Amino acid sequence: METMRKILSSAKGEGRFKTLLSLAVLAGFIYLGMKFVPPYIEYFKLSKFVEEFVYQYGDDGDEFIITNLPPKVQEIKSDLNADDIVIEHDGDTTIVSIDYSVVVVVIKDKYEKELFFHVEGRN
Repeated sequence: METMRKILSSAKGEGRFKTLLSLAVLAGFIYLGMKFVPPYIEYFKLSKFVEEFVYQYGDDGDEFIITNLPPKVQEIKSDLNADDIVIEHDGDTTIVSIDYSVVVVVIKDKYEKELFFHVEGRN
């Protein structure tokens, strides 16, 4: 009888431990997702906007792009400057590219990860 209680209590304990461990792992993934997903959402918004802007206004000249693109880009990604925007020409094609990085702090003062992004739009 005593051995049966030990078996039942240890089985319950293992089940609780597995449940707690599973919840801790799930919480870890949710935490990492909350840290890493927002920069990618921002990147996709910025990428789509730049592609549409250059497709629509790429033939209007560099001055138009330089004066009108940075304020709209800063609405999406506030810490980008006009200096981060590079305009190139390849024949009749206008290429606008933006390179930037985002530092994701996973554990304060312990672990940081720098993510690099490249946004490009062509007309």
